[in-house]
Amino acid sequence: MDALEDLEPALRRCQEHDGPSLVCLRSDHDANLAVPEDMMARFFEVYSGPMPAS
Repeated sequence: MDALEDLEPALRRCQEHDGPSLVCLRSDHDANLAVPEDMMARFFEVYSGPMPAS
């Protein structure tokens, strides 16, 4: 994908497809660094499982 407007149709095709799907996205290094800290913590929780309470 090269444009944000291509994302919704790509995700729709994935939902309609029986079986695994893959969407390849281009990303920007600076945009990746701009992820808010609370969202990054949520990513790690989803990826690694619940984080222990501190």
